[in-house]
Amino acid sequence: MLANKPQCVITGCTIRMPDLPLHHHMNGDLFKLGDLYIFNGNPVELPPGQYEYKRTVTLPDGAEYFHRRHVVVFHASEATFNDAAVEYMA
Repeated sequence: MLANKPQCVITGCTIRMPDLPLHHHMNGDLFKLGDLYIFNGNPVELPPGQYEYKRTVTLPDGAEYFHRRHVVVFHASEATFNDAAVEYMA
């Protein structure tokens, strides 16, 4: 039995981070587990100006990005959420 299970906190959001080439972004869902966030991304990295959700998360260098699975794991204090994302999670 799991003591903690990830909870989906945003269904449909965009993540921006330095590890993606050419300022691209990914769309996906954001989960929270303790003080960590887990982003489960769509395997398509999109260039700027293409489809983005209103809810966005921006990360600095240092997030764990598992390229083959399009999963990003980061500490809650590392993320910057836009107003739409904060409102959605409230």
